[in-house]
Amino acid sequence: MHIQFEFDLKSRQINDINSTSALRQDQTDAVETMERITPGSLVIRDLGYFSTVVLEQINNKHAFFITRLSPCVHVYELRLGQYQLLDINSIYKKMKQRQIPQMELCVFAGSELCKTIIRQRRQSAFGKKE
Repeated sequence: MHIQFEFDLKSRQINDINSTSALRQDQTDAVETMERITPGSLVIRDLGYFSTVVLEQINNKHAFFITRLSPCVHVYELRLGQYQLLDINSIYKKMKQRQIPQMELCVFAGSELCKTIIRQRRQSAFGKKE
């Protein structure tokens, strides 16, 4: 069993709370609750969840989102009028070498222009990455 929970921080209202089968994908719930998103909303999804279709719908509603980038999604940067595939691993290595903790870029994920934040993960006291 999974618990689906959606909260509107601005209005301080619960938009959705229900239990679903563990076999049901989070994407299904995200699509079903799209009508509750209003302009200016900030949608924070499960960090393992990602759908460019849903992100496009959120963007079309003039709302915002925070999610972790799925490794299967290609991200492009517009340079000199050309879309170029962004090599996040290469950027991360340079950040580590130059000790840059965080970098912000405007990129395209799917067809959506997004602000992307690349951040180095810190080592915790137990040796696990945070």
